[in-house]
Amino acid sequence: MKEFEQKSDEELAAMVQQNKLDAFEVLVQRYEKKLSRYAKKFIFNHLIGEVEGGELKVYHFKRLRAKNEI
Repeated sequence: MKEFEQKSDEELAAMVQQNKLDAFEVLVQRYEKKLSRYAKKFIFNHLIGEVEGGELKVYHFKRLRAKNEI
């Protein structure tokens, strides 16, 4: 995964579209804390915030994959 860490978000998104799942993991690592904090600001229950953050990751993964299918 080290080879992916120097890539831009755009490059990683393109790699995800090519089924390189390690690239998606790098994107998740980059933004997981920010997404979690954002979700917790609007969702009062900490547990619900974590669930929503997980669903958000799945949503974005599906969107990145779908762009490749167009």
